[in-house]
Amino acid sequence: MWYALAMNFFWGIQDSGVNNFIWSVAGFEFENESRPFAIFFFLQSLATFALLCVASLIKTQTAYLVYFGVCFIFGLFSWLLFAFTFDLKGDSKKIKDETDMVPAETES
Repeated sequence: MWYALAMNFFWGIQDSGVNNFIWSVAGFEFENESRPFAIFFFLQSLATFALLCVASLIKTQTAYLVYFGVCFIFGLFSWLLFAFTFDLKGDSKKIKDETDMVPAETES
């Protein structure tokens, strides 16, 4: 019983971290304020529907292992694709402004 509680706890921590990251990217990385959230919720609902339909067809333990293995590989591939192809906005303006604020040397 304790491992089920621990697993749910860590799953909740992981889920909240991923959702926080996704919402931050959707909120700050795109010019349009509502379109990223609409696309996110649409794809999340579509994926939930599709995966629940597939999961309802699974009957054996081996099929569950294959299902979770495929889901793991897809998730890993998605994170790697994001990490290597998505360019996050930089704070180049903020860095430039900070370098402009360096005080000039004053004569004594």
